[in-house]
Amino acid sequence: MRTFPRSHSLTFFGVLLTAGTMLPSSAVVAQVSRCAGDCGNVAHVNPQDLLTVLGVALGKGSAVDCPAGDADRDGTITVDDLLAAVNAAVSGCPPTATPTVTATPTATLTPRPPTDLVDFGAAPGMPGAQAQLPLVARSDLTPGSLRFEIAFDDSVFAFLLCLPSIDEIDVTTLNPEPGIAIVNVVPNTPDHVFTIPAGTFANCIFQVNGGPGAYPISLVGNFVTSQGDPFPIASTGVFTVQCADDTQCKPAQRCVSRQCVTPDLQINTYTAGTQDEPAVCSDAAGEFVVAFRNLNHIVARRYSSTAVRARRIGQWSLRPALQQCRRRPRHRVCGQYVHRRRAE
Repeated sequence: MRTFPRSHSLTFFGVLLTAGTMLPSSAVVAQVSRCAGDCGNVAHVNPQDLLTVLGVALGKGSAVDCPAGDADRDGTITVDDLLAAVNAAVSGCPPTATPTVTATPTATLTPRPPTDLVDFGAAPGMPGAQAQLPLVARSDLTPGSLRFEIAFDDSVFAFLLCLPSIDEIDVTTLNPEPGIAIVNVVPNTPDHVFTIPAGTFANCIFQVNGGPGAYPISLVGNFVTSQGDPFPIASTGVFTVQCADDTQCKPAQRCVSRQCVTPDLQINTYTAGTQDEPAVCSDAAGEFVVAFRNLNHIVARRYSSTAVRARRIGQWSLRPALQQCRRRPRHRVCGQYVHRRRAE
């Protein structure tokens, strides 16, 4: 999916005029907002910020594009960070301490935070097939107009058309570029007034091109009531692509209950008696060794990075003192076990 520069055209209404404070030049420093998703460090999250965070979460940018989007400060922006940004957009940013300075007050504009009046319903799909994404009103809505953009990963989804599920509204869809669908909703009653009841009011039909997995989808736009009151809206969801069989899953995974899962890897082929105290170690190539105690002796087996088992690796014993292992570099150590290296 594409991310958008800050000049991308989106109009959001409902701003409040409040008093702010201009810091002297000596007090101005580069900071990252403590509010998740506040890319501009302005104490609120706007819809453009959400689009930027979504783009980075989809791999079309980096955390440098919006440092505040990295809510857990781990150097990456994930779906969890995107959800934190949406929560901040809906609930508002937490208050921050204001430094005491002597300065001339000036006026600043604080946009009204977005709401999640419109959300996504749950609807899984299958690779290579068409699916429906429900659009849900969280409460009764009486729109004069309702316009929003749905942003998605165009390598996974191709939106075709959004259709109303209620006769009293018209829904039109535009696809101006890959990864974006613009949806307009207006009443078609004679007086152009209709209250959309809470629940599904439209379904977007699209093609699923990606493999099984969970993919984020976001929604940003404007809801204007029949009285002309504007409300910026924002929401995010996760669409689950299911599997039909094992061939649609990654190597070493299986399709279980339409989900790709990695099955347990059984190490011991002999199950009588007691097998316990396992240890696992790996190398830079991704190969790994599993060692465990089997009755009165130690067993170890080597596996490739794709969990293909190689033959058993000789006899192991309990690990000697660490200093002794350092003096004998040909020892292979795995947890509490050790064995002398030799041709395998």
